[in-house]
Amino acid sequence: MTAAVRPMQSGQRRLTWRSPALWLTVVVIGYGAWQIGKFGYPNFVNYPRAAALAVVLFGLYAIPYTLLVTGLDYLEPEPVSLIGTAVAWGGLAATAVGVTGGQALQGILAKLISPAFSDQWSPAIVGPTIEEPAKILGVIMIVLLAKGQLNSVVDGVVYGAFVGLGFQLVENFMYAMYAVAISGNGDTVSPVVATFLVRGFLSGLWSHTMFTALAGAGIGYALVAVRRPWWRRLGIAALAFLGAWGLHFVWNSPLLINGFGGGLGGIAAILLIKGLPGLLLVLLLVGAAKRSEARYYSDTLLGLTDPGLATAGEVDTLCHARRRHAARRYAKARGGLKAQLLVRRLQMAQAKLAVAISRAQGNPAGTVYDVAGRFRDPAAVVQRRVQEVRMLRGRLLGLGISDAAAPTEVRHRVHWNGLLFRVGLVVVGAVALAVLIRRLGGG
Repeated sequence: MTAAVRPMQSGQRRLTWRSPALWLTVVVIGYGAWQIGKFGYPNFVNYPRAAALAVVLFGLYAIPYTLLVTGLDYLEPEPVSLIGTAVAWGGLAATAVGVTGGQALQGILAKLISPAFSDQWSPAIVGPTIEEPAKILGVIMIVLLAKGQLNSVVDGVVYGAFVGLGFQLVENFMYAMYAVAISGNGDTVSPVVATFLVRGFLSGLWSHTMFTALAGAGIGYALVAVRRPWWRRLGIAALAFLGAWGLHFVWNSPLLINGFGGGLGGIAAILLIKGLPGLLLVLLLVGAAKRSEARYYSDTLLGLTDPGLATAGEVDTLCHARRRHAARRYAKARGGLKAQLLVRRLQMAQAKLAVAISRAQGNPAGTVYDVAGRFRDPAAVVQRRVQEVRMLRGRLLGLGISDAAAPTEVRHRVHWNGLLFRVGLVVVGAVALAVLIRRLGGG
């Protein structure tokens, strides 16, 4: 899958209350809220301490995920309103569909084949078959609400990940409350903690956030690869969705559960075989998409041929998170904390300038709407961003620093070792946590 980027055409149609997509989104999310509320309210009444703790724990759990996912799209951050819509769709609409539709399909499997087969295989068959279409519809609704905001495969990954995160949070809350109910010990918090450890940390990395991110990448490709034949774009989107379905199926399936035993080696094998391949696939896909997006925006900035706005070294630095952080540390060593903060602001201003130029290229005729429905003149926005960059450059020059690029040796360094170390650390940490939970009797 080649990650493409197109000039942004944000908000050529103003989103109003007359928009069918807006009303459909409101109605579906509202229906989901009603359905989830019917489940959640009795739990808050019967198990107030446990329910409150579950909300707090999974709310805190969402913070690093949110920072991680939003950090994927540094060059063009997504609007908070659309991120919130994606989370709400996943947590309310898709979860409600998953619960009601899952129960119906599970009953069908029991009647068509056998109750024993349904008990063993329904999580693997029913889960992805009902939940993945419900979640990917959330990304499609984002496209209908604000097509101009989805300009790259990275955008598809981001919105898909947030839909999956919303689903994951609400589903984990439901599992935690179910664990409290079947424990028979009343309003106790230990089942909530055990669920948080197992479903949050142990399986969180290779769960719904990852599945829907992969499917969202396919939607992103179908939208932005405008130079490819339509059948190829739809085919790639379908393959990405089938990949998400397959990863979900494998993770939920009873395969390997008893095949390797319950010791350290068995747990490691299950994690490596069932979870790690999908995680690596998504990481590689995101890396390729980010490189493509970075090339597009770097060409946009370099096309200005004005080192006062962005030097070649700064553009190269801007396109890689590690190099951006290295440039800030380098500035701090030369000019202190003030220099570090100025370099950070300059990087953000340069990124916004690249985005503004892209919007102007996609809308050469003049006034457009942004996501909030406000009028924007692309040329005026570009000029404002240019002035901001020049102002920050002047302040940096006042500290005796003429360039905000990372040191040359950092820009030329290959960081495969760091990636492998992080992946290995994740696996080792997950295995250690699984062993701890088993020792404590939680699994």
